[in-house]
Amino acid sequence: TQLWPNPVSDKVQLSISSGSTAKGRILILNMAGQVVMEQSLALTEGSRIMELELSHLPAGIYQGRIQTNLQSAVFRIVKK
Repeated sequence: TQLWPNPVSDKVQLSISSGSTAKGRILILNMAGQVVMEQSLALTEGSRIMELELSHLPAGIYQGRIQTNLQSAVFRIVKK
């Protein structure tokens, strides 16, 4: 999983690789562990680039989680 730009001001690109087809979700959590954004995810085999709109979030540090039935990944987002 790759993320750019980071720090981000409004939109962030997220590159996700998968070995097979899977459904799941992307969660964005604040530092208190509260979910501040959730988005459905449908993966196909190979790489996919998604754009996440984060302009509605206040500046701060967030944790992103990708969860599918096959894999999970955690990443950090700095919102300026």
